[in-house]
This record gives sequence, structure tokens and C-alpha cells, in this order.
Amino acid sequence: MTPTITVADRRRPLGNKAANLEWLADRGLRVPRAWVVTSPADLSALDIPTSGVFAVRSSGLAEDTTASAHAGELLTELDVTSSGLPASVSRVLASGADAVIVQQMVHPIIASGVAFSRNPVTGLSDVIVEAIRSRGDALLAHGADPLRWVSRQGEMVDAPPDAPDLNPVADQVVRETVKLAAEFGPADLEWVWDGSELWWVQIRPITGIGDVPIFSRRIAKDVLPGLIKPLVWSINVPMVNRAWIRLFTEAIGPNNLEPEDLARAFAYRAYFDMRAIGDIFEMVGMPRDSLENLMGLPGAQGRMRPGLRTIGKTPRMLWLGLRLATGASRFEAERGRLHEAFVGAAATDLAALTDEKLAEHADRLASLGEASAYLNIVVPLMEGLVTKRLQRRLDKVGAQLDQLASTDPAWDPRPRIARLADALEHLEPARRARVLGGDLGDLDDASSAALQDVLHHHGYLSENTNDLSVPRWRDEPETVIRLATSADRTQTGRETTLDRRTRGRVRRWRRWRRLRDAVGATWAFGYGLLRPVYLEMGRRLVGRGTLGSSDDVFFVERGALVSALLAGGPPALSPEVERTKAEMEAVADVVMPETIVGDSWVPESPDVTNRMVGVGVSRGRYRGTARFVGRLAEADRLEDGDVLVVEHSDVAWTPLFSRVGAVVSSTGGLLAHSSITAREMGVPCVASVANARILDGRTILVDGYTGEVIVED
Repeated sequence: MTPTITVADRRRPLGNKAANLEWLADRGLRVPRAWVVTSPADLSALDIPTSGVFAVRSSGLAEDTTASAHAGELLTELDVTSSGLPASVSRVLASGADAVIVQQMVHPIIASGVAFSRNPVTGLSDVIVEAIRSRGDALLAHGADPLRWVSRQGEMVDAPPDAPDLNPVADQVVRETVKLAAEFGPADLEWVWDGSELWWVQIRPITGIGDVPIFSRRIAKDVLPGLIKPLVWSINVPMVNRAWIRLFTEAIGPNNLEPEDLARAFAYRAYFDMRAIGDIFEMVGMPRDSLENLMGLPGAQGRMRPGLRTIGKTPRMLWLGLRLATGASRFEAERGRLHEAFVGAAATDLAALTDEKLAEHADRLASLGEASAYLNIVVPLMEGLVTKRLQRRLDKVGAQLDQLASTDPAWDPRPRIARLADALEHLEPARRARVLGGDLGDLDDASSAALQDVLHHHGYLSENTNDLSVPRWRDEPETVIRLATSADRTQTGRETTLDRRTRGRVRRWRRWRRLRDAVGATWAFGYGLLRPVYLEMGRRLVGRGTLGSSDDVFFVERGALVSALLAGGPPALSPEVERTKAEMEAVADVVMPETIVGDSWVPESPDVTNRMVGVGVSRGRYRGTARFVGRLAEADRLEDGDVLVVEHSDVAWTPLFSRVGAVVSSTGGLLAHSSITAREMGVPCVASVANARILDGRTILVDGYTGEVIVED
């Protein structure tokens, strides 16, 4: 049997391109017949046909590595006849190649293209296929706009509407790419379709791919909504994240997770770092790409496929599940102990404490808060599971969950709010109007008693309990008055009759539901005790000239605040406070994305005048002045830090890439020269932006992740 790849002299370096081509052939892939030579003299000893045309391609030791593809830097010649091979091989060797591949060209070429086993921009497991209806060199050398398919977790989530005839080819490319990458690693492949057969002509590592951080706001925006002041972040995030790490450790065993690994602030908003979630998936034998399910990406609704390592973690996770499921009594007892500890802490005379004791008191509350946060995580998780199980049962017997009374008046503020609302309704109109205007001195005995009852039992609540900077109800009782006048006081209907089996599940559900409410109240009560502690620190620092207002403590991180307190005086923190206030004001109206990919996120200006959409081909975000360079002779228009805007580029343009902050190309795809070079240099790049030359001189934001070019003036 004639080998697909013939090597003239194996004692000489083959180069990576030739070695990878041989790797493909060894795995039974359809690869065009090829010969590897290291000098023109080798040609005479090989059985190269005298008819047909050939591709003469470089193969260098520095080419096609994980660090660099050296795109277009070494010579490739196409449609070379057999008589022209010696001269062509000499020219390619002279360009710096260690060896030369002489390969029969596929004819006819119906379509050709590339495939990436992972998204080279985000690092996610998308398989991306790009194709053109001609020879593949148009993708690289000429920057042609390709057709594009995206497959995620085995499902094609994006396909060009005008190429249905190529969909079966793209499906086959995806299947074989996934299979090859499982052995080769993240792979960038080139292929050709002759109308009946799929040919593979190159495989190489994807350059520039790495551990791309992905941040999600899906859950964080509910837990910590809005802008988060530095003190709140430096207290809440470590406290709650340590509680999460405790749960993860119970599930997977010892790990290297740290609280700061789980969350990140962008524009003073909270995002969860999905890399840490990916690490946890890997620890239990799940593909780290399962995080795509948590991110809600299109096509990511598939199962989170467990691997062999999952089996080793199963006993520990089963033990944890059993411990949680049977832990209601234990959690109730722990909640009671925490509540008593918080009640004792609430009675502390903060003004009487020394600075050192005040700082220690804050640390003790934070420690208790971490234990409370743990309960506030595991109990709602269990209550959610019990609720789902009960709902399935209720569906069978035709009952509704909202017909079942579940709240405990001890923790539910609604009954007391309703009584206050009733008392307010009995005030004469003029007096009631003055009360609603903020004059609480006009409350009568009944409404005053009802208000005090709410504040006594629920005064630790606020419109955002997780934000210490927001006043509590006890601090602003007029908020409770306004809430009472607009509260819904409708009562639930009479509970439906249930069978014995269902009633048993309802009892268990009620226990978990009321425990959830109690745990949530305990967390809110204990966490809220930190507010007066830090306001007391602020009061002392105001007296020493370190802060301008006690409320300014919320604009200083905890460490700096405590250091200033224990130092007994200056340096002043007011400049830092004013700087933080200005920064927060500047980003107050920024529209935040749900997902941020990469560390280099730059917020959009509110003065967006236009959005142009292309294809993100190199990661990163960058804001700068766009400079259109149509010819290299115009390169002197470009200043350091500008955004280079081109129709397309080739190897001669490479020196410009080291001067710019980002690149926008009117044409091309993932394998265009500008795309490959930008990825290797770490420069954000968006390709296939139609009529990009109109950006010249404008301030633009280039988003290499989403493929957007945002015009800001």
C-alpha cells in the first residue's frame, strides 16, 4: 500500500507542519498524497507524478506551535506543475523552512475552510467552522469573509442561512474535529471538500489559547444588586464566599479555593468568577465546560456529563447529601445558637469599647456571620429540593403550592406590616397625611404601638439587606410607614384537603420553609449588626480628622479603615473617599452585560452613537482612536495606542500590530492574517466589519469577545 506521506530523509528535521500532516494520515484521515523534502535534489528519488498540480508548503520547527503559527511568514506556492517543483522547493526553503511539503492539490474544490476545536477567543468548547466556496488561501492571504458555523455541546447553534448545501459538510467537519482534538489537544485544522469527499490538509495547535476568565452576573445581580461600596465588598464577599468554600470542601474534599477566587467587581458591580466553578467541576470529574450550562449560553442545555473521576467523589457527595437532607434538627439548633450570640452582641455598648476592642467586635461578628451565611446557603438549597419534590406530588393530586400556609409570623414581617396598615387607616385624613409626610409625631397610640412592634421584630431589614450602607428600618421608620400604606394585605384562601401521604410531605416542606425563613432572618439580623459597628468607627475617625463624615466609612475598604482606626489618627482617608465617589458616579449609568469574558473589560460610554458588528477573533476590550490605513505608505498616520482599521492585512503589516491597542478589519475570519497575528500579540481584534473605513478618527470601543465595535463619538 502506498503511504499517504512519503519522507525523503528522516534524518533531517521534518518541521511541525509535516509531522502534524503525518499524524493525521496515521489516524486514517483522508489526506492528499504528499512528499516531504529538505532539498530540490530529493525530488528525483521520489515517485512524484508528472501530471497534476501541487501545493509547495513550508514546514518549520518554529511553525505551528502553541505559542505561534508564524502565519504567512514562510512561503507557500500553489498550483505548481511537476516541472516547476525544483525551483519552487528552492524558493520555499529560502524563506526559512526546515523542510518542504509537496502535496497534490485537491480538484475540484467545491469548498474549503478551517475548524477550531475550541473558540480561540473565549477558550470555551465551541467548535467553529469557517468556509469559503473557493481555495482556502483566500481566508488567510486575501481576508475573504467566510461562512461560519458554531457547534456547542454537540448542537449546531449557528449556521449561515445562505449555505444549506454545506451544512452536512460542516456537521462532518465538527464530528471529526472533536474526535481529533480529544487526542491532539485544542486544534486548528484546514480542510477541503471536493463535492464527495472531505480532505484534511493541516492540523496545528490553536495559538494564544489559555485560561480565559469568564465572569457571570446571573446570580450575583440578585445577591448583591447595584453598585457595591468598597466596605460592603470587603466585608460581605469574603464572609459569604468562605461559607461557599466550606460547602464545596464538604462536597469535594480539600482544595485551593480562596474567597477572592469566586467573585470580582466590575464597575463596582458583583460578578462570579466561573473559572472557580470550572475548577470545582474538574475536581469532581465533570468537564469544566459544564460551566456553560450555568452561564445559560445558547445550546448549553445538555447534560453536565460526569466523568470517571466523578465516581471517586460520589461517596463523599452522597454522604454530604444525606447529612444535609437529615439535618433540619441540627440546623435549627445551630440557628438558635447563632441567634442568641447575635442578640448578645447587639447589646454591646459600642461607644464604650476601645478602638482595639471595637475592631475585635467586628471580627467576631464577621465570624458569626460566616457561620450564618453557611446556613443561609445550605438550608435554602435543601428547601428548594423539598419544594420541587412536593410540587411533583401536588401536581398529581391537583393541588397548588400557594394554597398551603407556610410562613412563620416570628420571621415574616407581613402580618405586622398589615396590622400597622390597619392602624394607619383609622387615623383621621389630615393627621394621616402628616404622618405619610414624615411627621411620625402625629401617630396615635395604636399606630405607634404597631410601628414599634414592626421595628422591634424586623428593624434589621432594609430594601437591600446585603448592603450595609443602606439604612435599616430601625434607622428610617418612615420607610416602614410608606411600605405599610402600599402593602398587599390579601389573605390566602382556605387550605385544600390532602391525602395522608401528601400531608406528610407538606409537613416536611413547612419545616424546611420556616427554617429557611428563620435562617434568612438570623443572617440579616447578625449581618446588620456590622453597620453600627463601622459607623462607630467612622464617628471616631471624623473626630480625628481622618474622615469628613461617618457615612464615608462605606467608601473605604475594611483593611484600610481598621488600620486608620488603630493608628489613632491621620493619614486622612478623605481623598480616597472622594476619588471612590467620583468613580462610582462615573459608572452609575453604565449598562452592564450579564457575562464578561476576560480581565480587560472596559465599560461603554453612555454616548454611544452606533454599533457595528463583526466577528470577535482576538480577545480583549480596548477604547481608542480609530485610524484607517489603506496602504502601508499611510502607516505614518498611526500613533501608538490607536486602533488600526484595515481592509485586510498580510505578513508585511505585522510590525504595525506591536504599536496599536486593537485592530478592526473589514474582511476575514478566525484564520485571517490579522486575526492570527492579533491573537499571538494579545491585541483585541474584530474582523468582518463591513465598511470599517468610516470609523477613521472616531473614538471606538473594540470588543474582541463579542465582535462589537462601539462608536462613542
